[in-house]
Amino acid sequence: MAAPRAALGPAPRGPPGAPHVTGRESGTSASAVAMAARSRGREAEPAAIWGAAGAQRGAVGADWERRPPQHQVSVPQRPRSPLQPEQLQDPASFPFCRTWRMMRPYGKALCAAGSLAALLAFFWTDTFQPGSLSGARVLLTGASAGIGEQMAYHYAAFGAEIVLTARREAVLQKVMEKCLTLGAKKVFYIPADMSSPSEPDKVVHFAVQKLGGLDYVVLNHIGVSPFQMWSGDVEHTRWLMQVNFFSYVALATAALPALEKSGGSVVVVSSLTGKVPTPFTTSYSATKFALDGFFSSLRHELTMQNSNVSITLCILGLIDTDTALEKTRGKVHISPSPAPEAALAIIRGGAARLHEVFYPRWLWHVHGLWVLLPSPRVLQSFYNYSGP
Repeated sequence: MAAPRAALGPAPRGPPGAPHVTGRESGTSASAVAMAARSRGREAEPAAIWGAAGAQRGAVGADWERRPPQHQVSVPQRPRSPLQPEQLQDPASFPFCRTWRMMRPYGKALCAAGSLAALLAFFWTDTFQPGSLSGARVLLTGASAGIGEQMAYHYAAFGAEIVLTARREAVLQKVMEKCLTLGAKKVFYIPADMSSPSEPDKVVHFAVQKLGGLDYVVLNHIGVSPFQMWSGDVEHTRWLMQVNFFSYVALATAALPALEKSGGSVVVVSSLTGKVPTPFTTSYSATKFALDGFFSSLRHELTMQNSNVSITLCILGLIDTDTALEKTRGKVHISPSPAPEAALAIIRGGAARLHEVFYPRWLWHVHGLWVLLPSPRVLQSFYNYSGP
């Protein structure tokens, strides 16, 4: 005889009073219980590791895990920090800071210079536009040879109007003829000896009269100076200061009214010896330091007066001109740079109205290192001196 239907029901699961759970739900409930246990274990971790905020997140996570299965959300656990909270408040605990503190001074200087160079390389943009020099009115000194001659040819190729000046008239005439063949719109020349205090005013007056104004005054001439130890020749130093410094000041002063009208530029060709004192160049270096001081100060004053005249100081290294190579042969362990490229770098910097131009570019790093670590021994390694 068949048993009653009520007797065929499933046996109770769990203690009396426990909620009835079907077989399909039992596995899910076991998983929820296990996850809740893990959450409770995470809540018990020390506050020194997770902090109060971490413990609070653990409690919230446990609350979510105790909810029915359909509302559970899988949240990835936060990785533990390798540093303790008290270490995070001390910047010296970071690896970079510890390394920086252990570095020697010259290592810090190299690191700082490299970082600054990288930033400049990233943000620097070339604003030179060759077309802006077409028809530009240029007064160029020291134009008979070397860098000055090469600048004359570059300006001519860009279609500028040029006044050339130097001491040798016959050479100036040849340079003028070549400039005309290269495309210069106008070319004039005037012989002048910058050791005479009256010559700068005469040259500027001639240029303004011939060109009707000035857009660029490029000061490039230099006096002959021996590449040797200081011999005590004070008279030569006075003469060199007149040629390399006082004539520059006089030329720029005479040209400023014309440059104010055109919003023009003064381009001063200087040398690394005007930034870093080097052996064998006592008098020459003095003139270049004087140029740096005067024209850098003048630039500040023009800015204060809201003037639209720019001043570009060009810092050159050893260039492969005949005079430079002859003087430094056997005395300098530096490879010379080509004069045509140096001339183009000067023109580009002046057209872009830059404050300073370093050529070759690595001279900028040399100057930066010298400012940070002025060590004469570093410079002496580039020179050959066999004297007593």
